[in-house]
Amino acid sequence: MASSLIWGQYVVVKAEDDRSITIDNGAVYQEDGVIRDVGPYDVLKSKYTPDQVLGGPRFAVIPGLVNAHSHGRGLTTFQLGSVDDALELKLIRDWARRTTDPYLATLFSAMQLISGGVTTVMYNHIQAPPDVMADEARTVLKAFGEAGLRVAFSIYFGNQNRLAYDDAQLLSTLPADLANEVRGRIQRLEMPDEDYLDLVAELHRSYDKGADGLVRVLVSPMNVQWCSERLLTKSREYATRLGAPIHIHLAETVYQKLYALRKFGVTPLRYLHDLGFLGPDVSLAHAVWVTEEDIRLLRQTGAAVCHNPSSNLRFGSGTAPVLPMLNEGVRVALGTDGTSMNDEDDLFDEMRLALRLHRLPGIPVRAPTVHQVFKMATVNGAHVTGFTSVGTLETGQRADLVLIDLQHPSAPYLSPNVGIVELILARVRRSDVHTVVIDGEVVYREGRFPRLDQDAIVRELQNNAARDQEAALAEGGRMAQRLVPYVQDFFQEWDHSGVEPYYAVNSRT
Repeated sequence: MASSLIWGQYVVVKAEDDRSITIDNGAVYQEDGVIRDVGPYDVLKSKYTPDQVLGGPRFAVIPGLVNAHSHGRGLTTFQLGSVDDALELKLIRDWARRTTDPYLATLFSAMQLISGGVTTVMYNHIQAPPDVMADEARTVLKAFGEAGLRVAFSIYFGNQNRLAYDDAQLLSTLPADLANEVRGRIQRLEMPDEDYLDLVAELHRSYDKGADGLVRVLVSPMNVQWCSERLLTKSREYATRLGAPIHIHLAETVYQKLYALRKFGVTPLRYLHDLGFLGPDVSLAHAVWVTEEDIRLLRQTGAAVCHNPSSNLRFGSGTAPVLPMLNEGVRVALGTDGTSMNDEDDLFDEMRLALRLHRLPGIPVRAPTVHQVFKMATVNGAHVTGFTSVGTLETGQRADLVLIDLQHPSAPYLSPNVGIVELILARVRRSDVHTVVIDGEVVYREGRFPRLDQDAIVRELQNNAARDQEAALAEGGRMAQRLVPYVQDFFQEWDHSGVEPYYAVNSRT
């Protein structure tokens, strides 16, 4: 069996809410992808004869990071021609965004994630037309497999309200020619609910190897405004039967909260609870517009939240009440939302933002601890992805770990009373990632990917993105340009002046 001893000045074994378990001058010994021992380097060095020794005194060894919500994409939406806007408008404006080959885009995205210390990603694939959806899913999974990245894969799927949150009403306001064009565009995405769920079940049977494998397949209905009650109920049934986790967007914008209040008379989260949808196998992306009662329901049901601070800020969606969630005992994980909203797909940046964004005014300062935030990016991310065998460097866990070169973060001086987790959240960045090990295999070292020809991938992606798409882009852009003013008018009628964010009305939490 292949074995290795990975050591450093510090080994961060596990993050807890108020502390992190660390070993000074420690080491991890792994065989065939499984951690067999963790302890002082001198002890493990004399105890084992590994095939390979990695690390040294200038390194920190940490659990592989888990990006708990991403749509990948490879190149950023800005690079592909789409600028920031409110979510409801950006989804329309993206009709004029350039497209890239999903295989190349996924390989590039995987390289970005791995080089940033991510060993597991929750990848939520954008719904494609039904004639290509299955092939795209297999192509994406192939690319992740070639990169060696651990992936919780899902296809997010909706069956209504693709234009606004009442398509029939919006379409009735459009000129006849535009309405017909738009109907034709959205009809290309239509797919029977059972066909989607059967595809998920097929992918689950073919790829999902459980918590110790490299692939989990999740069920992912889009959101309450994009899914009928029947689709949500059937998704819950399929997930229970398959033993698959559920990942769903929820309450990302104020208009999504208003949709549920207007249609169901309750918040989006309460609506899911009343359907019997929530449970410890459910993770909710964003959850910005939740209430105090919603947070209690999260704790009671065991449902988790995947927090995406940079995405929420760039869309103007608001700030999720993460500190009250943590105080209530809700499990919160951390994601970048892909290169759409974090251009570098950098989870170190996302951790820093999460740490500083939720510092409430007053003395003493109320804020998440550095250990809570690091736990969000490791232990909690592992839980929501269904990979409970990663996220810590404990005996019996899968050997997913990262070597951080401490030379730059510590230079020119570092006080001895600064803890390693504090240093990681304050100063470590992608360029400090030296080596990444996934399932016991070195998949990244000193800027290179042993499995991949990164230069060739980048060249091919450049050429693919630059190919002639002008006719399709012109058609999509023209349609979007005409449609956006009607979408703006549609939402301007939704008065949200009385719906305030959690932090605004609960400043003493």
